[in-house]
Amino acid sequence: MLQQNPALMYGLSYFLFFVLIEDVFPVTFDTPKVTGFTGHNITLPCLYDAQTLGILSVCWGQSRVPLTKCSNPILSSRGNAVLFRQSPKYQLLGRVMEGDVSLTIVNAQRIDAGVYGCRVEVPGWFNDIKINIHLTMKEEMWTELASITVPIIETKVEKIKADTNQKKVLTHLDLCYIGKMAAIVFLPVILILVVLIRRRMPLTEKCSRTSVTSENVYESILMTT
Repeated sequence: MLQQNPALMYGLSYFLFFVLIEDVFPVTFDTPKVTGFTGHNITLPCLYDAQTLGILSVCWGQSRVPLTKCSNPILSSRGNAVLFRQSPKYQLLGRVMEGDVSLTIVNAQRIDAGVYGCRVEVPGWFNDIKINIHLTMKEEMWTELASITVPIIETKVEKIKADTNQKKVLTHLDLCYIGKMAAIVFLPVILILVVLIRRRMPLTEKCSRTSVTSENVYESILMTT
């Protein structure tokens, strides 16, 4: 039958050739990367020219786009009609009728990270538009900022405490130094004053005795006269 229909044989050979090329020796392209933050909506882009091609069927899968359809399908649609949706968090919020079939993941979490594939089914052999996107998830920006800021604040607080303790130690040492210096300076002065006072005391007693003796002599003279 194949020998009687060369066109059919060539067509089948052509089909098998491309199956082998795509399945056994796949052509690889750079996979676009999208970074999202947990708790936020994330949009994975997928566009086609609806004005030229018309409204087409689209499927999204949580894996690279295979030879046909989508692996691990999470959403499929044709125009505004959603034919399948694995979860309400998968939405088409773009202008679908204009060819914007980008996938929006609502309130995305770390578990949503991975490779996503979009297939737009264009009529004809090997005409489908296939887009693979690698999604990377990160913590919310404020969470990351807090995780960076808190250690910095704690470090500053510890530094302030260390500086305060050091100042207390220095203050104590300064007081001790001042006390020692005062003792060194004033102790000799006190000793000198004590010595001077003790030296003056005998002179005072001697003067008082001399005065008493003079008074007694004077009284004796008066009595004899």
